[in-house]
Amino acid sequence: MRPMRSLLAGACLLGLPLIALAQPTAQPGDPPPPANPGEAGASGFINPNQPGSLMLSTPNFQLKICNRAAARLGDAYVSIISIIENGKRYRAQGWWKIPNAQCVDVGEFKRPGVFLHGYACGGDCKWGNQKLVYCVNSKSGFDYSFDSGRDCGPDEGLAGFFPLEVDNLQPVVTQNLTGG
Repeated sequence: MRPMRSLLAGACLLGLPLIALAQPTAQPGDPPPPANPGEAGASGFINPNQPGSLMLSTPNFQLKICNRAAARLGDAYVSIISIIENGKRYRAQGWWKIPNAQCVDVGEFKRPGVFLHGYACGGDCKWGNQKLVYCVNSKSGFDYSFDSGRDCGPDEGLAGFFPLEVDNLQPVVTQNLTGG
């Protein structure tokens, strides 16, 4: 518990604190709905198919995740919820191992972004947001699609995710995991 106190005191990820997730009270469900066509909504996502929207260089982006957290946190593990069909269908996958002080190219995803959950310290240190909770299997890999709320399976539990919004012109996006 002592390492967690120091993490909470000094960690920050995209303005979100590094937090230890308590038992979530919300059920898993859809990521935030897409913005109104052609407008950046609360999520900041833009509909590229609406006239007057910014043109994208490509509908996809390459995601690289770097573990910039303190060495004592060790390796990080990341799960991702990506968009299959914007506003209609999503895919949850885990786990990518991100060794301490290294970067990993995790793959190509559709714009406007993804939702990330990460953990280190054997699960005691987590990156996430209690407002966006989804099912993960913390003991083994998982890969499922969903289009609405989903009950967690027998080996799954709820975990907090945070949104990673992608600039319309960036072909490669690097997300740094920091803390501690």
